[in-house]
Amino acid sequence: MTNNLFNIEFGLNQIIEEKKIDRVSMCFCGSGKKYRKCHKKSYDVLSKLSLDNINLFLHALRETNEYKIAVYQRNQLLIK
Repeated sequence: MTNNLFNIEFGLNQIIEEKKIDRVSMCFCGSGKKYRKCHKKSYDVLSKLSLDNINLFLHALRETNEYKIAVYQRNQLLIK
């Protein structure tokens, strides 16, 4: 669950920064599949949204309790 939240955040940030993901690279979700066979279609749909909507979605993601817990747990691992 933790990695999924960070992977979603990564994908949305790629759209915001207008970076293209190479079709033959590994998918950012961590599935081990190639990007074109995994999340390319959903990435293409999301990239058609306005930047305001993407930023709104990203903000909503970061405000969830699950995300806050995941960040806390990641920071605890980095401290050790």
